[in-house]
Amino acid sequence: MAKIIYFTSKARGTGKTLLTVMTAIAAYKFAQQKTLVVDTMADQTATRLLQKKIPALDTATAIDLLTTTITTFQQQVTQLQASYDYIFLDATTADGLALADQVILLTAADAFALRSAQRLQASITPIKFSGIIQTAIFDRIDVIQPSKDIAPQDLFSLPLANLGGFTDEHRRSGIDIDDEDDEFAWAYFAEVFNELTERSAFITANGSLTGFTYTPKYVDDTGITAAGYALTL
Repeated sequence: MAKIIYFTSKARGTGKTLLTVMTAIAAYKFAQQKTLVVDTMADQTATRLLQKKIPALDTATAIDLLTTTITTFQQQVTQLQASYDYIFLDATTADGLALADQVILLTAADAFALRSAQRLQASITPIKFSGIIQTAIFDRIDVIQPSKDIAPQDLFSLPLANLGGFTDEHRRSGIDIDDEDDEFAWAYFAEVFNELTERSAFITANGSLTGFTYTPKYVDDTGITAAGYALTL
């Protein structure tokens, strides 16, 4: 039965929809998981992102997309979970928290954003909480320092950085893997999914993230690893 994965944030512009769509693609392309993206948002951002030209992705047969309302999705959720390995949900915060099996928070590295994330985390049961991804606008991932205000096991191993303008380029012309920035981005999203699966397994076994550790596989603080370069689209 599919796990419903939900990325969310109290702030706008943290990259949650891009992360939702790209992690879903990584789950399919690099882990051979049958994946569905559910877009319940009025502006249909996930739908527009997924329907853009992505040369590396066989869009006709790869990621399934359901653009719907939250009410309709709730009525179909049992049937849909039986048909997929993972469902990535783009929804309002309250709806997403209620429906998700695993919740990942996004936060900027400032005091206000951290306090908002911590309040939101307090409303999530430990069995659902998969961790926090720190977001930042920097050109290089190795200059971003993890927040000291977040427990080490709660913080994903790598922040969501600017990725050399990857987000803006994606909005303009789609995604390719012809240059180093895009290659890094694919490795990053594969890393997010790999860490997510390890976190989910740990929570299932232990009831929370207490004591969780993770060793990056595709990207670390020196850049793309050999395993990351070995990823094929």
